[in-house]
Amino acid sequence: MDTINNKSINDAALVVLQTKIKQIEEALKHVDKPGFGKCRKCSQSIPEGRLLLLPGATLCVRCA
Repeated sequence: MDTINNKSINDAALVVLQTKIKQIEEALKHVDKPGFGKCRKCSQSIPEGRLLLLPGATLCVRCA
């Protein structure tokens, strides 16, 4: 029973990590573009810390 439970936990963790990788890959496509790091709603800079935690962030904290 523990093996089945551990597999479920590992599968869920894998999905989370795959999503994170996709976000990072998408961010890398846009990192050199002028609008990267700017909120698409208010045009203010997205804080570096937010981009480190959420590389695919397109909104600042206020607009999110």
